[in-house]
Amino acid sequence: MDTFPIQTIGGLQTLATLFNAIAAIFQGPIIKAFAVLATCVGAASAMIYTAWRNQLQPLASWFVSYNMMIMVLLSPIARVNITDTMTGQFRTVDHVPFALAFTASTLSALSVGLTQALEQVMQPLP
Repeated sequence: MDTFPIQTIGGLQTLATLFNAIAAIFQGPIIKAFAVLATCVGAASAMIYTAWRNQLQPLASWFVSYNMMIMVLLSPIARVNITDTMTGQFRTVDHVPFALAFTASTLSALSVGLTQALEQVMQPLP
């Protein structure tokens, strides 16, 4: 399981609660039932559209995009380490979707780097 760091300034409890809720949703039976329903509806509509137009492209397009969604965004799970830079506390949340964990970690790293650069530039002169 991949581990992604997220840094926050004073928002540890909020982020930990948010990521725990998302992990609970993606581990529960609701998301699996929704995925099965969406698969059936999407496949049926793609087949009807393919038969109506007498072309294979709509079905192939649906199949590729469906596999990308399931295999890249929903199936892989990751661990998120949330660190509060003000207090030094941290929390670990498991079973977060990979795409969400990767995006949150990347944005966190960018914002920390931007904040540090601004702090260096805006320091008062002695």
